[in-house]
Amino acid sequence: MSVFLDFVSWAGSQRAAAELLELDESTISLIASGNRGISKRVAERIELVSEGRFRRETVMWPELSD
Repeated sequence: MSVFLDFVSWAGSQRAAAELLELDESTISLIASGNRGISKRVAERIELVSEGRFRRETVMWPELSD
């Protein structure tokens, strides 16, 4: 989960991460707390908006959820 939290920190806040990923802030909170996994779509979006700083493979593993 630390890679996702690193992404949130890079984004500036959970709200900013939600806006970048086009998700609800509550979804970001659930992922950050470990109560929800990271889908392939979200992991790909993280890689896209971060211009490759956070690669989808490292964001997803082992938190992948379908």
